[in-house]
Amino acid sequence: EFFKQGDMERASGLPIGMGFDRHKCESQVDKANGQLGFINFVVKPLYDAFSQVPCVHLEDSALKHLNENITSWKDITTGAVNTI
Repeated sequence: EFFKQGDMERASGLPIGMGFDRHKCESQVDKANGQLGFINFVVKPLYDAFSQVPCVHLEDSALKHLNENITSWKDITTGAVNTI
């Protein structure tokens, strides 16, 4: 979805937004860094805010899985896991 927008921006002669340029995202580390940026600046703050709402219990489900995703993406950026 992000790359498609970047493709449309390129075709229209517009500046390509950060994280939207498929040509700058060539390796698994690049992809992992993009995912971490999106998670840390969009998803995690939203989940953290929702978790403050009374009767909303994200700790055992969504936040747990989100933190597992963060760890997985970080492992790729540090070379702790092999990527294809």
